[in-house]
Amino acid sequence: MLHLNSLRIATVGFALAVAATAAPLVSSAADRLLTDKDLKKVSGKVSDWYEAIAEGKGKMEAEADIREELGKLNGKNRKLKGTTLLASPEDLGAMIYLSNKFDRKQPKRGAGKVMERTVDNGARGTVEYALWSPAKYKAKSGPYPLIITLPEEGENPKAHISNRWVSGALRESTIIASPKMPGDSGKWSELEGLTAVMLTLRNVSEIYAIDFDRVFIGGRQLGGEAALAIANMFPSRFAGAFCWAGDAGDGIPVENLKHLPVLISGGGSKATAFEERAKEAGVEGVTLVASGGEDAIIEWMSALKRNSYPTSFSLIPGATFPTNAYWLQVPRLPDVAGVRVDVEVNREQNTITLTGAGLTEVTLYLSDAIVDMSKPVVVIANGKRYEDQFERSFRVFLDMLYAGKVDPGRVFVASKQYYLPDLSGGGESDG
Repeated sequence: MLHLNSLRIATVGFALAVAATAAPLVSSAADRLLTDKDLKKVSGKVSDWYEAIAEGKGKMEAEADIREELGKLNGKNRKLKGTTLLASPEDLGAMIYLSNKFDRKQPKRGAGKVMERTVDNGARGTVEYALWSPAKYKAKSGPYPLIITLPEEGENPKAHISNRWVSGALRESTIIASPKMPGDSGKWSELEGLTAVMLTLRNVSEIYAIDFDRVFIGGRQLGGEAALAIANMFPSRFAGAFCWAGDAGDGIPVENLKHLPVLISGGGSKATAFEERAKEAGVEGVTLVASGGEDAIIEWMSALKRNSYPTSFSLIPGATFPTNAYWLQVPRLPDVAGVRVDVEVNREQNTITLTGAGLTEVTLYLSDAIVDMSKPVVVIANGKRYEDQFERSFRVFLDMLYAGKVDPGRVFVASKQYYLPDLSGGGESDG
């Protein structure tokens, strides 16, 4: 990583990092089974499926067309002999990315300047945000990193982007969005603020060719504190979270951020306490810098990419969010005090160990990026042993795609709910 003493060096470094990772698809050809040509064929069928859902007719026929195209590929592609496309998260991710047809959504205006956009929020009205896209933005040149940046209290989102994010190298290579937060700053880390952030993310990702593995969230002062709180609620959505000239909130469970790097620039005593809590919990990804503005953030981002399939992580649920982390889902509970789940994967033994407290069930979402699904998978849940031979399901994949549970960098083809015995009083265990 580069030193923090030079804006010019840091920004050039970021631009080079982006150039090195940018590609027409989200994974390299070496990691995939299908050629770009074949992927475009099947992704076109997925696009038709999306359109059928939007129009409210022809969904089953469109799904049958996808299956037919996959059957053709299975018959002619040598790399698929003895396996299936469903065993390749890289191919499925690239297929999702291409199905969005970003090249046909090329915005007709706004490139190279800060625009103001509005997103419909149903009965609750609209969500407003400001957006910067590179002057030479072309979907075929993507995917592009995305920064979701929250302004200071009282700061206009358009002015925030215009005045705070001025690096030429960053602006040439990165999409930047800043949501308008609620007038009541006490709601920035609650549902209203969360909605503003996540609707902004969804709207930008529907229009622009973003890199789902390089989405960052952060902000200045109170905006930075809120960004860290929101990152805690959706740790698997982001590659990193930063707080700029602000502090860390008291109530964020550091355990949820084990695989989400955090940068706090110019923070105070709360930032120091946050770092100390993280280290005590074995979370090593918190970085504090005494001072530093845009250049420090740019350098920090340059080395980061989302970890979509960690093999060891924890989830401490919240009253509203989070209810999931990476490939684990827990039910929404009326009381989350003391609730926790720890997950550990042994890929050599094809084993998943779950240790939970305060809840009786969890749901796992799986793919070959997590375990070898061609073999039996052993799940040990609070000592209770389960052994399952999972079928890679195209139906499960499509259902999760429709529900927004997968994206180009995070794919699942199987799921199962597991019972967690209560061991607080020396209860059931075997294995």
